[in-house]
Amino acid sequence: MGEKFPYLTYVHFRKIDFLRGIAILTVFQAHFIWYYFPAYAGVVGVDAGHPASRVFLLNLLPRTIGWAGVTIFILVSGFLLHLGYLRDQERFTLRGFYSRRFWRVYPPYLLVLLIFCLFLEKGLFTTRVGWWTFVLHVFSLQNLSMRTYFSVDPTFWCLAAEVQLYVLYAIFLFGRARWGVKAMTGLTFLVSVGWQAIGMRVNGLGNLPTWANAAVSLWVIWAMGAFLGEAWHRGQGLRAALTRRDALIVAGGLAFACLLAPLNALLQYAAAIICLLLMNGFLHGKATLQAWPARLIVTIGICSFSIFLIHQPLLQPMFDLLDDHAPHYRGYRVVNGVIVSLLIFLLSYAMYRLVELPSIALGGRLRRRARSGQHTQDQKDDA
Repeated sequence: MGEKFPYLTYVHFRKIDFLRGIAILTVFQAHFIWYYFPAYAGVVGVDAGHPASRVFLLNLLPRTIGWAGVTIFILVSGFLLHLGYLRDQERFTLRGFYSRRFWRVYPPYLLVLLIFCLFLEKGLFTTRVGWWTFVLHVFSLQNLSMRTYFSVDPTFWCLAAEVQLYVLYAIFLFGRARWGVKAMTGLTFLVSVGWQAIGMRVNGLGNLPTWANAAVSLWVIWAMGAFLGEAWHRGQGLRAALTRRDALIVAGGLAFACLLAPLNALLQYAAAIICLLLMNGFLHGKATLQAWPARLIVTIGICSFSIFLIHQPLLQPMFDLLDDHAPHYRGYRVVNGVIVSLLIFLLSYAMYRLVELPSIALGGRLRRRARSGQHTQDQKDDA
């Protein structure tokens, strides 16, 4: 059965899988549309030459909201991992935490990384720069340089930031024990605003993804998810967990951020707050997720990590393969898009069953063996 995670006993765990499904579908549709309509990729800036009203409308199109999926993933990560800690504080160790994260994330990631480097990034291992790019990806550091930020798989920057957030969790736990979860969440907000303010005042730095999407900037979103997990652990919603004084402090903090942080950071904070409120309402709501569309989204959420790992580099070559060799008829590109999507989802589900689950189980066995060995040694020492 693998290692039992404390938070799996929660009735609402299916709702978390549903949120993961929504998040990955949001990201997937953005990348899907970008490949079909590359001229409309990404967020439209105020300096794009369009009237302000058109900029606003263009940024409300589905292809621009892939970033909302990333926000949901970060919130869910903070919620689940901190909730797991709260449910098993007596046995929690950072060593065990990082072991679980390694076996959950790295074997599937390294397998996909190696396959993409060998078959999609031909020639990567023939140059020193290519080897350096590979090494940075192995250690999840490629998001620190614009030369490697979007290399191999453009979505890997998000995974690198997530791994770095795992490192920051140790600091979060220290601050929580010393000052409390509210104060520590506020501190992550101040760190993020300070980071973004520095980027805005250094020429061009704040516009770089390496700076704007750095782990210390996204830390506050992760901490917000952890705060929601703490409230949930106490049987509270956000409304009960936050006093009127807390609400005033949040409003004051956002006003403070408006004076110091750039617009992209303010939009990031606004999106995080909106997603947090929606997530809180959904978790405390009465939805049962019994209808087949909901069950399908839950299934997609279960294998969302594999979808995240493989989908973007495969979209273009699979589109090209079908466009070049399949019959052309009215609406053929739409049909090809549906076929490509189904193939990626099926491949991701197979990867979840054949790679992710065995990796998690192996990590659980190794930790149990290590604990058993340590217990045996303790008995010998006592004798």
